[in-house]
Amino acid sequence: MSAKFGRLKSLRVLNSRVISSDGGSKVSELGELSELHDALLIVNLQNEVDAREAFNARLSKKYLHELEFKWTTTKWRVPFASRALHTETS
Repeated sequence: MSAKFGRLKSLRVLNSRVISSDGGSKVSELGELSELHDALLIVNLQNEVDAREAFNARLSKKYLHELEFKWTTTKWRVPFASRALHTETS
């Protein structure tokens, strides 16, 4: 997927986003995607080296009910996952 996909401001479905180590895809590109719905998985979060970039992602989206992060430590290659946002519907 193009590194400039953040221009798709009306995008509603994005199942996962893989953060690249070469600077090609960043978490901050999700910031403009205010119409994302349902769930999103962000993979290789360890590749996001700038905390300001991650902050600029503004991941609190109106229609996003589940947000999952996955990353691997570089020393032991142990996978970790964390649920950061989950809203239940009644």
